[in-house]
Amino acid sequence: MYSDKIQKEIVEIVERVRGRKEHEYAGATYRDIPDLKRLDELFTDNLDNDEDSLILAVMGYNFLAEEYTSLTRMSVAAFFLEKVLKLKIILIKEFKNQNACKNAETVLTNLLRDRNYFVDDDCKDLLALVKGSGLICDAKIDEIYQKRMKNRRTFNNDPVEMTPEYLAVIDEVEEKVAKNKKLKDVCLEEWDLKQQYLAEKGITWKTPIMLNPGVMFD
Repeated sequence: MYSDKIQKEIVEIVERVRGRKEHEYAGATYRDIPDLKRLDELFTDNLDNDEDSLILAVMGYNFLAEEYTSLTRMSVAAFFLEKVLKLKIILIKEFKNQNACKNAETVLTNLLRDRNYFVDDDCKDLLALVKGSGLICDAKIDEIYQKRMKNRRTFNNDPVEMTPEYLAVIDEVEEKVAKNKKLKDVCLEEWDLKQQYLAEKGITWKTPIMLNPGVMFD
């Protein structure tokens, strides 16, 4: 059970992260990373197998997945989405909580997307996880799976972004990019700086331009 003190800290962190956004649809930034990591600690270290804790954890991991998706940390987002799916399955199986089915299809769809963001992944383990769980009917699972696999990757991204070495330095690199870029919202400049600063860390990162020849970028 999450104590009142922990719940209070969770609310404060979520409000702080949301308060930094310039507008409703703005993504997270490097400034939010310490708060996001603290949220992960709070939800994970204090999770019990009671219904209320599971429901709160589902909401928390969903929030973390959304924020890391906005940072294009898709492997991290996928990690949290899989947690959401597993907790929803516990809620439906052990507690007969039908509310757990809400948004389950979206969670599965996004998880399949994120698992295929960097590499082709057949995600058969996810099929084994959700089929027969009662969370989503099997026919709908097959429909979601076939649709996502058909369009699994139309855009190439560098798989180095999945590695521990990259994830260990990217917060520092993105902070440096934000502080040194001269033009606002110009992806080409940001990618050049990101590539340069990652190289200084010994990491070779290919920009979307390099990986997607013929695609026009602003």
